Amino acid sequence: MWLNNNIGDILVMATQGTESLLDLGCGKGGSSLIQCPVKVGIDGFKGYEKDYVSQTGGIFVHNNIKYVRQYTADKSYDTVILWDVIEHLEKQDGIKLLADIEMIARKQIVVFTPNGMMEQNEDPWGDNNEMQIHKSGWLPEEFIKRFYNVIVFKNYIRLSNQDAIFAHKRVG
Repeated sequence: MWLNNNIGDILVMATQGTESLLDLGCGKGGSSLIQCPVKVGIDGFKGYEKDYVSQTGGIFVHNNIKYVRQYTADKSYDTVILWDVIEHLEKQDGIKLLADIEMIARKQIVVFTPNGMMEQNEDPWGDNNEMQIHKSGWLPEEFIKRFYNVIVFKNYIRLSNQDAIFAHKRVG
């Protein structure tokens, strides 16, 4: 698994008791550590479907996460996660997505992203996924002002030794 024990343990503890999970920008299945009966992953890159389903046992939906509010009801999932996702959106789209998922989540939101702008101009995994390009950088203060609890992991991002942000918010 690509998560190290510290962040993996925190993710598992934060999502304990989750009955339904919406994994936006789900990729190949980073949410596999989260145990819950209903797992839905949405990603704009169809090439991740097979890996996501096999790694998580969840349902994969090929769609654009920027418009999630148009096809997802309010308070429809216990937990919504954006794991290594928000940095792939333009800043304004990311801000809108945070507002949208605050309406969709019944209990909590988990966001994981590089701390600040991390240059990534191509798909580092070799999947020819143009959505892997980083378009924005995020700082702890941006989550704190939205009432998220934030942990900064020093030198965490394995491709660059950059710090990472784990942001958690209770809703509802």
